[in-house]
Amino acid sequence: MIVSMGDLESKDSILCYRENPYTGIVLCLVDGVVVEKKTCRAGVIEGDYSLPFPLYVTSTLEVHAALLEGDEEPFLFSGKEFNGVAYSLNNGRDSVVKQYENGEEVSLAKYKNGVLVNLEHVESDGSLSQDYVWDQAGNIVDFSLNTLDDVQIAIHLDSERRVTLLTIWGDYFGKLDSIGNLVLVKKFDRSDFVKSMSAGESLYLSGAGVSGDMFNELVLDGGLDLTKKIQIYNTKITTDSLKRVLALNNLTEIYIESDVISPEELRAYKLKHPDCYVRYNGEEIS
Repeated sequence: MIVSMGDLESKDSILCYRENPYTGIVLCLVDGVVVEKKTCRAGVIEGDYSLPFPLYVTSTLEVHAALLEGDEEPFLFSGKEFNGVAYSLNNGRDSVVKQYENGEEVSLAKYKNGVLVNLEHVESDGSLSQDYVWDQAGNIVDFSLNTLDDVQIAIHLDSERRVTLLTIWGDYFGKLDSIGNLVLVKKFDRSDFVKSMSAGESLYLSGAGVSGDMFNELVLDGGLDLTKKIQIYNTKITTDSLKRVLALNNLTEIYIESDVISPEELRAYKLKHPDCYVRYNGEEIS
């Protein structure tokens, strides 16, 4: 939650918002320009507020979003393309903070009921972009990161925190040695992070960065027991690992694009599981 100091009322030295002691971020504004940003807990100022994304060197001004001119990018401030940070307070509930470069959005932080639920940032040289989504409990449900040299990772978790999508292209975990200081949330920084996870009813896997070892970690301890639909495209999952898929009896749909398993093996699976739809390298197995 983000509010302006003018929206708070002091009661016995306790800052209150709508009659209740306030917890959240407080902006001190002068003519719509931010001069101070503070954190507040139970009505007591604790310290300075730090943005969850880094500032560009051109971001020397922070303002209330109402001061921006225009209905679409590029946004202007005092008639010029805006470089800086703008705050949309939205009555303190669903607050949004955006950073602009030449009037174009380059960073975003969205708060819902005081909880950070979305964070996006593009490096000033365009070399890296990253995007995070959290649920109201503070759990990451979406994460994606892309670099200019085609390193990419994307993860989606369902409401039960089960993996439904995992895409990795390039040497993402190796690349972290050089870009790790730019990654805003240190969460998926080891290839064995899937060891503690299970898959959802639908599981989509793609990219040469998804290895047989990663897949095997996911399969451990019944990690695919709830999975009904599995899609595996152009990964580095090995023959032995793919055969573990064919040992499952709970699947209703299988899609595989790979050259490490034969169509004969999939036909054999189809014979044993006639109600399961099987597609291999773009063709239906019947």
